[in-house]
Amino acid sequence: MSETPDLSHCDRIQIEDLIVRTVIGIFDRERDRCQEVVINITLWTDITAAARSDDIEQAVDYRSLTKNIIEHV
Repeated sequence: MSETPDLSHCDRIQIEDLIVRTVIGIFDRERDRCQEVVINITLWTDITAAARSDDIEQAVDYRSLTKNIIEHV
């Protein structure tokens, strides 16, 4: 069993109620049409470098993050 990581130095980024339409299900009757899936994600990350430098390139890109989530689904 793995230990819980120490996240005390991390910042929390949340994406809430991201709605994605996708084909999902076990049975054929479920997979014959797109269904809405609601996604909620909590990302723990260290944003110290971005905050100190005020450099947008070091910040979390929410658009890219959300796009990757949608592509994965």
